[in-house]
Amino acid sequence: MAWRLRLTLGHDIYHLGADHDPDELQALLISAIRAGGAFIDLSSAKDGSVLVLISAGMSMKLERFPPEDLDNLASQVDRHEDHDQL
Repeated sequence: MAWRLRLTLGHDIYHLGADHDPDELQALLISAIRAGGAFIDLSSAKDGSVLVLISAGMSMKLERFPPEDLDNLASQVDRHEDHDQL
């Protein structure tokens, strides 16, 4: 089964497609932190090109979800972002 990923960096949330390997992404994040900081490519067909600077001390969370849960996750994020703007 191809898992979908949601990466939260601080207050920014990135929904990543099945083309991102969870183990490879985790290894890249750890490598960037150990190197003192590095840009990680989070590009996807949906969101386009996104490079994110990863460094020590950042709040981050990497979550894995079955593909069928993606629509539910996206609607939760939309409601959360609307609430933050009030």
